[in-house]
Amino acid sequence: IDGGRVAERDADPDDERAEPRASAGVDERPDARRGEDGKLTKEEHRTAGAVALQLYWTYMRSAGGASFAVVWASLGGFVQAASFTNRLYFGRWVATTQGDGGGAFCLYAATTALFVALVALRAALSALGSWRASSRIHDAMLARLLAAPLAFFERTPSGRLLNRFSSDLASVDDELMDELYLFVDASASLVAVVVVVVALVPLVVVAWVPVLLATYRVAGRYLATSRELKRLDSTTRSPIYGGFSEALDGLSTIRAFAREALEAGKHEKLL
Repeated sequence: IDGGRVAERDADPDDERAEPRASAGVDERPDARRGEDGKLTKEEHRTAGAVALQLYWTYMRSAGGASFAVVWASLGGFVQAASFTNRLYFGRWVATTQGDGGGAFCLYAATTALFVALVALRAALSALGSWRASSRIHDAMLARLLAAPLAFFERTPSGRLLNRFSSDLASVDDELMDELYLFVDASASLVAVVVVVVALVPLVVVAWVPVLLATYRVAGRYLATSRELKRLDSTTRSPIYGGFSEALDGLSTIRAFAREALEAGKHEKLL
């Protein structure tokens, strides 16, 4: 390098004595930080298709591992069994109110206490698992972020990072365990109803076949649409967070050039 200019040898490979040739001195090699299209900032990736089962296992492993998953799911089945038994003994107690219903009432009271205890235990275990999973996932994300190279922060807008650590983690904190809780409850209740109905009226299975097929098709379309809308909602939040963060950082400049109305219009358009 001489005087801000890059020295290059003559293009003739056979002439070893060729003198260096000066050219305009900006290194024209492609920047490794840029994508194939030459843009520094890449579009936010949005996964398509069904959610992989590996993600659920990763969440359960963060919550406590296989032992936690087995105990937590088993408690869901026990809660449904206790609820079914409680309703059964309640019916027997009501049927025996004309005579001596003391024994039926004691069984009903015992199953009620068992049901309440199982529900409280499962709720406490769910809260503990949710807190543990959220803490570990947050710590893992933060550790990866702090260990990322500087090129990552040049390629990734700040709004995308804020979106991951705010709305996405809020879903993990508040929604994921509750949704799994409802899924286990619904599954256990469905299994109990199917077993009882099939035991009493086996021929009802024939009528269930077309209903199940229609439900499967409708549920498949609904889940695909709902899943993609949820992902679209998550990715469209990033520009909003990024624009708001940039506006706060440059608030003094915006006010100095009287650009408040312009910035407000940009944010209203994003919303």
